[in-house]
Amino acid sequence: MENKASDFYKFVLDDLPAGYVKLRMRKNNKGSINGLGIIESNRYFSMISGIKKEHLPGLELQNLLPAVYQKIVALSASDKAFCNNRHNTSFETKSEANGKWYMLTLTCYVPDLLVMIINDITQRKNAEKELKNSEQRFKSLYENSTIGLYRTTPEGQIIMANPALLKILGYSDLKELLLKNLEKEGFDPEYPRNHFKSVMEAEGEIRGLEAQWTRKDGIRIFIRESARAVRDRSGKILYYEGTVEDITERKIAEMQVSELNDIFLELGIDPQLNIDVIVRKACKILKGYFSIYMQVDLNGEKAEVMSSHNAPPSILPCLPDFFDRLSGIETDGAREYLPASVVKTGSAGFQKECAEKSWIACSFSVDRNDRKLMCVFFDAEKLFTPTEKKIISTLSKALSLEEKLKKAKTETEHANKSKNQFLANMSHEVRTPLHAILGFSEMLSASEENPGKKQMIRFIENSGSQLLYLMNDLLDLSQIEAGKVKVELGNFNPAELVIESLGYFHKQAEEKGITLKLDMSAWTKVTVNSDPYKVRQIVVNLVSNAIKFTDRGSVTVTMSNTPSKGNFTDCYIEVSDTGKGIDPKYFAIIFDEFRQLENYLTKKEKGAGLGLTIVKKLVELLNGTIEVESEPGKGSSFVVKLPMQISVSQIKQPMEQKQEKPSQKAIKILLAEDNQPIRFLIKSYGKSRGWNITEAVNGKEALESFGNQEYDIILMDVQMPVMDGYQATSLIREKEKQTGQHTPILALTANAGKPDMEKCFEAGMDDYLAKPFEKQDLIDKITALVNSGA
Repeated sequence: MENKASDFYKFVLDDLPAGYVKLRMRKNNKGSINGLGIIESNRYFSMISGIKKEHLPGLELQNLLPAVYQKIVALSASDKAFCNNRHNTSFETKSEANGKWYMLTLTCYVPDLLVMIINDITQRKNAEKELKNSEQRFKSLYENSTIGLYRTTPEGQIIMANPALLKILGYSDLKELLLKNLEKEGFDPEYPRNHFKSVMEAEGEIRGLEAQWTRKDGIRIFIRESARAVRDRSGKILYYEGTVEDITERKIAEMQVSELNDIFLELGIDPQLNIDVIVRKACKILKGYFSIYMQVDLNGEKAEVMSSHNAPPSILPCLPDFFDRLSGIETDGAREYLPASVVKTGSAGFQKECAEKSWIACSFSVDRNDRKLMCVFFDAEKLFTPTEKKIISTLSKALSLEEKLKKAKTETEHANKSKNQFLANMSHEVRTPLHAILGFSEMLSASEENPGKKQMIRFIENSGSQLLYLMNDLLDLSQIEAGKVKVELGNFNPAELVIESLGYFHKQAEEKGITLKLDMSAWTKVTVNSDPYKVRQIVVNLVSNAIKFTDRGSVTVTMSNTPSKGNFTDCYIEVSDTGKGIDPKYFAIIFDEFRQLENYLTKKEKGAGLGLTIVKKLVELLNGTIEVESEPGKGSSFVVKLPMQISVSQIKQPMEQKQEKPSQKAIKILLAEDNQPIRFLIKSYGKSRGWNITEAVNGKEALESFGNQEYDIILMDVQMPVMDGYQATSLIREKEKQTGQHTPILALTANAGKPDMEKCFEAGMDDYLAKPFEKQDLIDKITALVNSGA
């Protein structure tokens, strides 16, 4: 039994996952250990020592593990109870042989017998070392991080904060910050903490929250925060811990870029207004006190202010002196304009005028060739961020572009003015001979009996009428584009206006064999307030266009309106035809100037393609819209929508036209006209009526004739050599002030625009007749004026 127990004991010891060795201590006379002999050991100790198990008994420990031996000797000397029965002592040591760490446990059973258990703790020691290194790295990261780290209670009391957070919040001492409560003192009122806390409660963490905090000095800063909630076992939040990044510069840059974008959203079509916007916004973005955009004049003698924002009046007289003191302009490799060096405006003249400040100006060049500078003024030196430099570069380019647009606009205005003047002159020069052509054609047609010759005269009349329509369209377009056409409101009945407008086309529709229809629905009892002249022109042009492109069928004008909203309504005028129709792919160009569709051109239709252009521009002038629906071969429909103010009233019965009775006496007429055919034509009109006509070829002759005898009426051309009709009329009216008399003056002019008519009235003329005019129109005008002045 004893042998079996001993064998089992040895088996267990041999299979231990730790080293086992029994040692006999040898001591000297002083009781100190001077040797440790191995009595027995197990396989694990054999592995540690590197010696076979059977060779270990009898060997000395100091020869195998000298460091362990020295440690045991030292313990024996320092610990009086070391050799007491069953006394345990443990220590850690590192083997120089294999570099591993071991935990040694020593137990003395009798004074000279020692049992040593050895455990390999290398893995644990390495883990402890890595943990220590990790702690050191975390400490370094914690101390040196540029991102703030914190821990706070749910109520906002700070528990922990790293140096970066101290710097972000403007504190130098952690103890001072620990006394603060972020919930009460750290957050900006515009960024309540309720959202942060509700997310933390529901989700336990939050990432990338942007908010605004308040520093110790009261300055507001933008931060980006990520945090998590740490809870106890019951789920109660113990504290928050997280990171804080100062994003103030980025947010300011974003706001600056946003403000820069706002500049371009505000820009319109007027370059000068755009320059004013840029000057104002530049001051705001760069946080300056005021801003000025100036240039040296053409003579290079003085600075001129082109635009300014908040500039004190006292600084403006000093600009010539200041302008020359600006430093040179810096440019980068791409030749983009960058801010000039900041310079003090310290000249004597400047300081005298602006004694309260020594302003500092940032200037950047817009056009170095013309010496144009944009300056933003500050009261202290300013360093510009990269974003601000890019913004300044963008602003200088925008200013440069607006200057070019401003110059181009001026040149365009001059060109348009010249073009409009040319068209007006051409209109006058064409209308005068046209008047003679149409007038003589009318007279010849009335007296000619030969059918062939009568047909030729009709061709002359039609050709002259087409040329007149073309001139009217050109002049109308010119006036609209020049901005000279204004909306002139008046009360009228749309039904009456359309009926009157369609009266011009009955003969034309009859000649083509097409039907002209009108559907007015409820408009017969409605009076509206709009511009009757432009509405009439819209209807006339649309109907004329419809008849021109309709060879069979009908042209229908339909009028309707939406239910009134208050005293406003939308008027719809639809002109539809059964003509050729338009391919939808051409819808985008039919309103373009001087454009006719290709399939129409092959048919050699009349006109320059301006009718629809004029209609669209007039509709837009009245704040309306125009739409087209069409299909080739099935006709077209143009629908105009015009907003109008209305008042419902019963239309008055048409008043009987008072027929002017022709004067029984021979009318004495002074005819001032430089064109001989026109004089001949008017004299021909007057022969059968017994008119006594005195001729004058210019205003000066007319003035002299007026002084020599009395006249019943004066027919006054406007554009004449030596003295024009306006000047002659004014001088005649001055003479009449002395006599108290008033001679009617009828203007006869080829200047057919409404401004021309108003100019005639301003000069003192009584009525106006545009060339070319009908014979009966002239007779009616003369009769009415003579009778009213009799």
